[in-house]
Amino acid sequence: MTKITLEPRSEKLAEGSPFPRLARRLLYHQMRTLEALRQHDLVINAYDTGTGKTFASLLYLFDLDEHNRHAVPKRNVLLIAPTNALLGQHEETVRRFVESNSLGFQVIRITAEVVQEMRGGLRRGEALQRFVANYLEFEDDPSSLRRKPMVLVVNPDIYYYAMFFRYGRFDRRNVFEQFLTRFDYIIVDEFHYYNSKQMANFLFLFALFEQFGYFEVGSRKICLLSATPGGKFREYIRRLFGEEGDRWVMISPDNEPVESEKLPRVPTLAPLELEVLSDELQD
Repeated sequence: MTKITLEPRSEKLAEGSPFPRLARRLLYHQMRTLEALRQHDLVINAYDTGTGKTFASLLYLFDLDEHNRHAVPKRNVLLIAPTNALLGQHEETVRRFVESNSLGFQVIRITAEVVQEMRGGLRRGEALQRFVANYLEFEDDPSSLRRKPMVLVVNPDIYYYAMFFRYGRFDRRNVFEQFLTRFDYIIVDEFHYYNSKQMANFLFLFALFEQFGYFEVGSRKICLLSATPGGKFREYIRRLFGEEGDRWVMISPDNEPVESEKLPRVPTLAPLELEVLSDELQD
């Protein structure tokens, strides 16, 4: 029998919040993430799983909403979750966040099954690109609705098929263009769950965005959420974006400023004892 003991964990509270509408007080790392997104192209939050990384990434929606109320074109959000099992959870999390804070976004979840259901007589790729371009086209009564900027929640396969020309020859270019240009803020959640191929695809796309100049206009932002970003990954990011602190930054328990030690803490992870009664731990 193998016994594993996980210690409880607490996180520092932020000194204040710039958003009076928020019903709860922000954690320090959540506030750090928001401030970093306002200054950098790429932000990596490397805090433990279960300590509110997804909520931290959603805070930037306040800034996007403010922009969308006063400027065009509107800015959309793409949230990529590693598995279909997590898509529903993430969709509900984002929907509650948007509704409770009166943000002007339409939250939409897309999977291969959803595309199949809505396609009607359309090709799969045609249905997907038309949906991303104008989701109201697929509503029963679009005249009764107002089109909002969207938060599109997808899995890595949807994004991979779109960005690597995997749809039919009549649609692949249009699907690629929609996913390349439509989203100004990209959240990649649980990045450490991705296999080698998925991770390589995302890293290539970062280079593609850089080559096409999408960061230069100041609107493209990427937020990576991963409890365990590896050394090779950080080396790649340095080669692409330069040294940390210029265009990218990692928000981690290991680099909290010394002056934050005086901040109060709240429990975030409960203690846990796990007993593996049979088989080897690796199995």
